[in-house]
Amino acid sequence: MLSKKKGVGQPTPFKVFVILLAYNEEETIGKLIKEIHRILEEKNILHEFIVVNDGSTDNTEDVVKKLMKDIPVNLENHPVNMGPGAAFLTGIKKAVSLAEDDDIIITMESDFTNLPECIPLMVEKLKKENLDVVVASRFEKGGKYVGFPPGRLLFSLVANYMVRFFFPVPGIRDYTIFYRAYRASLLKKALEIYKDNFIASTGFSSNVEMMVKLRRFKIKGGEVPLVYRYDLKPGRSKMKVMKTLKEYGSLFVKSAG
Repeated sequence: MLSKKKGVGQPTPFKVFVILLAYNEEETIGKLIKEIHRILEEKNILHEFIVVNDGSTDNTEDVVKKLMKDIPVNLENHPVNMGPGAAFLTGIKKAVSLAEDDDIIITMESDFTNLPECIPLMVEKLKKENLDVVVASRFEKGGKYVGFPPGRLLFSLVANYMVRFFFPVPGIRDYTIFYRAYRASLLKKALEIYKDNFIASTGFSSNVEMMVKLRRFKIKGGEVPLVYRYDLKPGRSKMKVMKTLKEYGSLFVKSAG
């Protein structure tokens, strides 16, 4: 299913698959999908959504289903909450099954901390510079944290520094954010080799795990600036700092071994 409305000029010869992780996001998921759809329509970028409803107990599923009549949306449901790692693995497997090698796969959360305006910038940079992955980065010039709790900010800064030091990827500085654009052929290759172990972490360390494992393919990375709007997040963060810290520790030991 493709978008019917077209902007000026010809649509892109490739397609963008937007994977949205959703756990109790009834307040934001509908607005976010509509906004991304509007932005990509205006840019004439062919696109399709993959929403992974990770065991939501609110009306997330119903909100998404109402949009499916007018917007190209695939809905993948987990019967129980399995965590970000499992949810993104489900989304990536679905996207890879639908995508051609030259397509682009976007991963992002659904709480509006990841502003959708970055998507065309990531797509353009990946294609123009022939990159494998582009990150919406808080460390790129023009990017920043807004409304981030001091403790979480310190954790994020330290974690990013440690990953950059031990597992550097040329062109990448922000490793702890899910908001990325991948070349579909890269994720196909990763799933062929790692299969379900591509994302073994269940929690928020899975974003780092993916990048660490992709290093074996000698990837070329880049970044676009992201203003991370934590102040737009409804409710409390779903990330458990101590659990995530333990996951990072385990990941560092396994990857360095």
